[in-house]
Amino acid sequence: MDDARRLVEAGEPVPLVVTADEQQRARGRLGRMWSAPPGGVWLTYAMRVDRRTAASLTPRVAVGVCEVTERVAGLTPGELAVKWPNDVLLNDRKLVGILCELVGGAGGTAVMLIGIGVNTDVSVEEDLPPEVRDRAISLRDATGRAPNVEVLTERIIAMLDALGAAAEGDTLGAHRALESRLAWRGELVRVRIAGRAGAEGRIDRVDEYSRLVVRTAAGEPVIIESGEIERIERVNDANEPRDDEINRSV
Repeated sequence: MDDARRLVEAGEPVPLVVTADEQQRARGRLGRMWSAPPGGVWLTYAMRVDRRTAASLTPRVAVGVCEVTERVAGLTPGELAVKWPNDVLLNDRKLVGILCELVGGAGGTAVMLIGIGVNTDVSVEEDLPPEVRDRAISLRDATGRAPNVEVLTERIIAMLDALGAAAEGDTLGAHRALESRLAWRGELVRVRIAGRAGAEGRIDRVDEYSRLVVRTAAGEPVIIESGEIERIERVNDANEPRDDEINRSV
């Protein structure tokens, strides 16, 4: 992503794409390191966006990556889920990481950098660091085979080309698609914003603006516009929150 940022800041026209066979200093949200060994899809795509609607692009990218990956890898439609706001899960483990950042721009426009990493022809046990192995997965490990990395890369780029050409696009359709793929629905989570613990509650849904809605123990909805979620526990048999599980001071 840093190479793409330098190109954009140097005045290179967009859209532009930067791909890599591997990355030595890959990073994810909040500056976290992201392991990107050979055998994965590692790319950054830069497109011009309207600042007012840029936030709606992130869930559209996540849904698009789900759809493309399912087709290319031969997965069942709907098999991939989106952990809000933009991680893609397979079998409840992270398969795809997505990072979107805005760069400069005059007036109401800016350039969005979309970094995408897909664990494709990768062995989690052999290629990824120990600290992420229990929550990561690859297409090779999950299916016993891996799609052609170049083909998957090309199809993802074509999807991003289409998103850029569609301008604002079908935000309602994107919301519905994200809603259908929402991971951890009904599960107790803690929201972290800029590294700080925020609301705790059970995931209810995403609203029409693709914001996350969680419900506290008191049943009050809390709308989350940005941040990260961490799971506190899975859905219990009764599928109802217990007062002693949820911090009421949200």
